[in-house]
Amino acid sequence: MADYDQTCLWLRQQVLPVGYINTNEAYELTTQWMARASMDVKALNRECKCHVALSLWNRVRRLGETPREFFTPIYYIWWTSPKNDAEGFGSLASAEFYTPTKMLLQLAVHDSKFILSKPVVIPDLDSLFQGSGEVFTLPPAAEANVKRGE
Repeated sequence: MADYDQTCLWLRQQVLPVGYINTNEAYELTTQWMARASMDVKALNRECKCHVALSLWNRVRRLGETPREFFTPIYYIWWTSPKNDAEGFGSLASAEFYTPTKMLLQLAVHDSKFILSKPVVIPDLDSLFQGSGEVFTLPPAAEANVKRGE
């Protein structure tokens, strides 16, 4: 999202009593958006653990913490693998939502096996780098998702 920080700073002025916290709504919105964006939500839920918490924009010190009286309905939703959990960091997919208007603030899938759409085709990709003097190499995971056009 363009102007992500400015948008979130403005949104965090919109507060509700903590009794209105609804993590189920945040989860439902996220899975709907991900499915529409051709992400394999069923596989994510089968292979990973889903977490839903108020976003750090709520002035909380850590995810999972609940403010005392008021909160901003910005939620962070993420999926972790057993490896992520064992290491204590990382996620395979994540999203952030402002639920009153169903505004998607960010969405990311970090493991291509959960992306159902075809890879992006960039015709003549190599010609874009001719004469630049620099060599750019994609990491192996990203390279697997690039299909070079003929």
